[in-house]
Amino acid sequence: MAPSWFVVVGGATGHGKSLLVSNLCVNAIRNGLSVGFISTEMTRQEVFARFLAIVSGCSVRRLEPGTLFQQSTATEAVEVWRSQQKARWWFDNGLPHSVRDVATSLKSMAVDHRCKVLVVDYVQDVGLEIEHVAQRSQTVAQMLKRCARTFHVIVVGVSQFNRGQSFTARRDSPVSEGLAGGQWENSADQVILLDQSSYEKADYGTKAHTRILLKKNRHGPTAEIPVTWDYDNLRLSERSAAPDPRSSHGDRS
Repeated sequence: MAPSWFVVVGGATGHGKSLLVSNLCVNAIRNGLSVGFISTEMTRQEVFARFLAIVSGCSVRRLEPGTLFQQSTATEAVEVWRSQQKARWWFDNGLPHSVRDVATSLKSMAVDHRCKVLVVDYVQDVGLEIEHVAQRSQTVAQMLKRCARTFHVIVVGVSQFNRGQSFTARRDSPVSEGLAGGQWENSADQVILLDQSSYEKADYGTKAHTRILLKKNRHGPTAEIPVTWDYDNLRLSERSAAPDPRSSHGDRS
């Protein structure tokens, strides 16, 4: 990904779209790129718990509010975060998310806070004031693309599949045309899809092997990338990649 690109991440409900972009955000922050995050479903606390788990290797269940939360684990995770954090991040879940509201928020993140990576999760929840679905998706896609170009930043839009594509996602490889609204592929520089047709559990269900499909790439070749999900600490890793030296903190609980 590079500045001025509009990237769409797509997948069926519950297949890890938000986790994928959380891993992207953590990688950006580790490399000194500030991140702006707009979520229509999660709170800042929920997003930050995911970031902490990915960075520290601690179990996300010990970091999220609930009966399994451990203050000592959270303190440790925050210390690891601070040692690796090279940039800041901003969050917005203010409602409603009209096209104008989101455009204003993205501009503030890019101009006032100098964010270089902007995430909108989910794009289907933006622009609900526009009744016609196809017109809505086209308007939102053009706005996000214009934002990427105008402010010379990476904009990542998270998109769900339509119902028909979601129904077949576990047995068929996804296609870009399955993105809800139908206008995203035309506007995007890259389309990244989560492929659950190759889903295979490992390590007694705590991990899973699958693929990420780079279905569209205006700036290079397409690709099929084998990856492993770790559901304890939410890390996403390429199966052919060498171990991340920053993971020496271990997958702690």
